[in-house]
Amino acid sequence: MSKRQVIVALIAGLGFSWGMVSPSAKADGVQYQATQISGNTWQYTYTLTGVPLGANQAFTVSFDPTLTSNLDDTSTDATDPASLAAQDWLSFTLPADPLLNSDAVYTALALINDDAMTEAFTLTFNFSGSGQPGSQMFSIDQFDTFGTLVTNLQTGETTPVGVAAPEPSAGALLILGIAGILAGIFRKRRLNTGAPKKQFAMMS
Repeated sequence: MSKRQVIVALIAGLGFSWGMVSPSAKADGVQYQATQISGNTWQYTYTLTGVPLGANQAFTVSFDPTLTSNLDDTSTDATDPASLAAQDWLSFTLPADPLLNSDAVYTALALINDDAMTEAFTLTFNFSGSGQPGSQMFSIDQFDTFGTLVTNLQTGETTPVGVAAPEPSAGALLILGIAGILAGIFRKRRLNTGAPKKQFAMMS
C-alpha cells in the first residue's frame, strides 16, 4: 500500500467509522498482561472477554509512538506454545506514521468463528516510559469477506487481566480512523495469499 493510498484510506476510514458506531459488540473487552522481557523490551499478551468474535471481526489496539517502538507480532510464533491458539487469526502490527500523526497499532482479525475463546495474542515492543506500560484504546470492527469495513462494533480501553472492563468512552472513537487502513491491508493480504493465516511481517 503506497503512502498516498494510506492517506486516502485513513481519511475515508475516519468519515466512514464516525458514522457507523454501533452500541452493541461481540466481545465486551480486551485484557492485557504486561511482561518485562529484558531492559526496555516488554511483551503484551491480550485476551478477549465476553462473547467470542465471529469470522471477519477484528480487534485493534493503539500504541503511543512517543513511548513505544519496534512492535513485533508474535501471535503465531511457533516457539511460543501459548500463541498457537491464535493461528486461525490474521494478525500484524502497523508502525506509527509521523506524517499522519497516527499511533502504532496491533490488529487481529478472526478468520473463522471464535468458539473457544482460548486465544492468547502476543507482541513485543520497546517502552521508553517510566514504570511499566499500561492500558490502551481499542476498537472492535466488522469486515466483510473481501476485507471491506462494514461497521464499528465497539470502542473502549484495555484493562489488566482480572480487572472489569470500563464503559466505552467518547475519546476512544479516535482510533476508528485506523479502520480504513486495515480494510486495505486485509484485502491486499487476501488477494496475495488466497487464504491468509500465519507469518505476517511488520509493515514499514
